Amino acid sequence: MLKYDICGEGEYPTVSKLIVEYTQEGDCEQDRDEVQVLRLETADGGAGPFIRMSIPEGKFFSVSNVEELKVIFSDFEERLNYTEDDNR
Repeated sequence: MLKYDICGEGEYPTVSKLIVEYTQEGDCEQDRDEVQVLRLETADGGAGPFIRMSIPEGKFFSVSNVEELKVIFSDFEERLNYTEDDNR
């Protein structure tokens, strides 16, 4: 993977925007064939980078507890911060 760097000031190409969509089947109060989507993406309006969270189409993304959200955000953080600089 390439390094995340919104400025792109380096010897190698960098990732300037990261978008990850997490999906799961519908919960017990909806049709199991429906898909729930949670989208996390990086953004920078000029005041510095931040993470934007959205649920497309005005639907919802169900979790059983806060730990499930921590797992999702940890995964996103790993993808955001992962580099292979040592392997170049």
